[in-house]
Amino acid sequence: MLLNRQRAERFMRECGVDALVATSPVHITYFTDYYCWLDRWFKDYMVSPGAPGYLTEMFAVLPLEGEPALILNPIFAANASDIWVQDVQTFGDTGLDFSVAVAPRDEGGLRNAGRLQSASKFSSASQALVSTLRSRQLGNAVIGVELEGMRPTTLAALHTAFPGAQFDDCTNLLRMIRMVKSPEELLRLT
Repeated sequence: MLLNRQRAERFMRECGVDALVATSPVHITYFTDYYCWLDRWFKDYMVSPGAPGYLTEMFAVLPLEGEPALILNPIFAANASDIWVQDVQTFGDTGLDFSVAVAPRDEGGLRNAGRLQSASKFSSASQALVSTLRSRQLGNAVIGVELEGMRPTTLAALHTAFPGAQFDDCTNLLRMIRMVKSPEELLRLT
């Protein structure tokens, strides 16, 4: 695991933050161990012609108390099959016909099949994020958000869904947490 949870929690307490929401591929990998080489370049218009050039939305949620979560496009769900984070939410239409699917043969395949079949529960990444924050009872919390990668419409949806919450730009806080490398990070860098 890359995440130095003790360091993250110490910084979160010092800053009065109840949860962090990462939006960039590097911070999402740090929080969850999820990685896909395409994430840094995969734009909305690549799957929806005419869509804007935003990076495809995905989020990692790290609450001060409770389990973290990962929210990603279902086409990347297989890349999350072996991460330590258990709460992986997907969103949107997978385009898959489940009536002809072959039954998965291992635990990772079963997890992925479940994630893909539940993807249509949320039509967008922002809906999945709102649901994840609600499930962690963060309606009146201070939530640190990596604003550099968050779309204005997603931030507006968070403000609408959680009028009692405070959303602060914690982009630099995430960088500070990552500054000291964990043993796993040092091993990977070597």
